[in-house]
Amino acid sequence: MHKRIIIFLMLSLALIDCSKENKKEEIDIQIGNSSIFKEEDIDQAINYVKENFFIGAKILKIYYDEELSNKILSIDDLYKDMEKENKIVIFTDFYVEKEGDNPVFSKGTYNGYAWVFKRENNKSNWELINQGF
Repeated sequence: MHKRIIIFLMLSLALIDCSKENKKEEIDIQIGNSSIFKEEDIDQAINYVKENFFIGAKILKIYYDEELSNKILSIDDLYKDMEKENKIVIFTDFYVEKEGDNPVFSKGTYNGYAWVFKRENNKSNWELINQGF
């Protein structure tokens, strides 16, 4: 299990693009109602995604859906011991325009890519701990 997570994180880090390409373009950001988080909490996680998105991919939409986030977090034992206010999933829809622009994703549109974050408490920053479909 640990090997799988390490390999996944290494692969994911290889895809991250710090070029800020997506920050310049219009992105559809949708924040649903939350009984757990303040809007600032959600915004902080969304900003991380925008600033660290994949090479050769364009973000179409970034969104927080509390019901879907809770469902994802309840499935995996990795997250079960974390307090609900210290874990969050942000979702993205994106596309890769040309073959070869991205080392992992082929040309096309991808929906519902999950970015899983944790934090120590409500005063600390989010830390990316997992991502994928």
